[in-house]
Amino acid sequence: DGHIKRPSNNFILFRKIAHDQKNQTPALSDYNERQFSQIIGKIWKGLSQGEREEYKQLGKEVAEMHKKMFPKYKYQPKRDK
Repeated sequence: DGHIKRPSNNFILFRKIAHDQKNQTPALSDYNERQFSQIIGKIWKGLSQGEREEYKQLGKEVAEMHKKMFPKYKYQPKRDK
């Protein structure tokens, strides 16, 4: 449909990385998505400022790549009618 998605924010990048690790770790495969999301949220809240800064930097890099790939992109949320 030609729709361009927004670049992922810091937490979403963190969650994607954690989800990839979950899929590669048999011990974590027992958790359903709801349980996993709750755990990831708690881990995110427990990260130090320095650890979060790494994801903030990653988020900036993703945003820059997105801007290069889609220079005319502008976030335009859809409004309910």
